[in-house]
Amino acid sequence: MAIPKKLSYITVAEYLKDERGAEVRHEYVDGSIYSMAGESRRHNRIASNCFRLFSNQLDETNCETYFEGIHLRTSSTTYYYPDVVITCETEREDENYIIQFPCLIVEVLSPSTASTDKREKLIAYKMLESLQEYAIVWQDEMRVELHRRNNEGWLTFFHTQPEDEVEFASINCQTTVAEIYRGIKFEK
Repeated sequence: MAIPKKLSYITVAEYLKDERGAEVRHEYVDGSIYSMAGESRRHNRIASNCFRLFSNQLDETNCETYFEGIHLRTSSTTYYYPDVVITCETEREDENYIIQFPCLIVEVLSPSTASTDKREKLIAYKMLESLQEYAIVWQDEMRVELHRRNNEGWLTFFHTQPEDEVEFASINCQTTVAEIYRGIKFEK
């Protein structure tokens, strides 16, 4: 979740070098870096739930699930830190710190990142040839927006009820909205 505060202009090489030892994470977009905000407990719980669900499902596969601390390269000049990212093309992933071929990305919306996650990242992620699904998960209400690639383009599914089945076809995983929000209480 990037805070739209421009720090300075740096090259990709400088960014990647500095980011490895940085105490605060930054996303990089076309020469600008954006510091990452701290997360709420609710945000962290939802992302952790997704990570756990996917990791358990993918235990005996060649797919790998990563949680928050790994870069995702969407272009030669754009690097994000998705909340959860899965790649099933580990042979093609030749960099130890960067994912380039995701099949599924999950972003948990925060007030400071909602517009970026729903616009800028949505567009950037859909440009990735390997990406099959992008899930946007609200933290302040029970709502999962799932974008799925098909032969004609992209379909969007909305899930808002605890019993709604959410199918992550890219990794052959079915769960419910309630499982994604496990441990989260909402005011009625």
